Amino acid sequence: MNFSAIVLFLLPPTLIATTYAIFQRAARCWSQGRSYLLGFLFYWIIWCLIVPLLLIGSPKLIEVFQDVPNRLGDPAWLGFICLVLPVIGGYAYFFHLPGVIDPAIGFGLWHLSPQAIVPHTGGGGKYAYAVSVIFLRLAYGWVAMSTGSILCVSLSHVLMDLTGWVATRI
Repeated sequence: MNFSAIVLFLLPPTLIATTYAIFQRAARCWSQGRSYLLGFLFYWIIWCLIVPLLLIGSPKLIEVFQDVPNRLGDPAWLGFICLVLPVIGGYAYFFHLPGVIDPAIGFGLWHLSPQAIVPHTGGGGKYAYAVSVIFLRLAYGWVAMSTGSILCVSLSHVLMDLTGWVATRI
């Protein structure tokens, strides 16, 4: 196994461990809203900006955010559902996508980190929420694979993250 493969293998557990630790530490030091925001700022700056820049460089990072003619994929109605439905609260759909199942599971596991501050109080608790997020990632994966861009997926995801922060303020 070469160095790049080892790094890529170690990144997901490192992501989960560091963000969980930051959320936990922030929760001990600040209010719920402030610690939730701080945890996500750490995630966005370190894991969504700096790590990708180091891994693929700025030209490739800019390229994956390219604007594409069919922003929602094909068929567009399915892409619309995949991007909008999660923002308004639904996760009840599933797509079998080769190459995105493992990242979807990691995405679900990562979502245990913010729950260190704001645990899911709905049916099934935080683990049911983490499982539901796997389906969200599958839908986002379909849009990204269908369009070749993560622009709309990223916008939808940030909106979802912000709704969680707003919920801590209410």
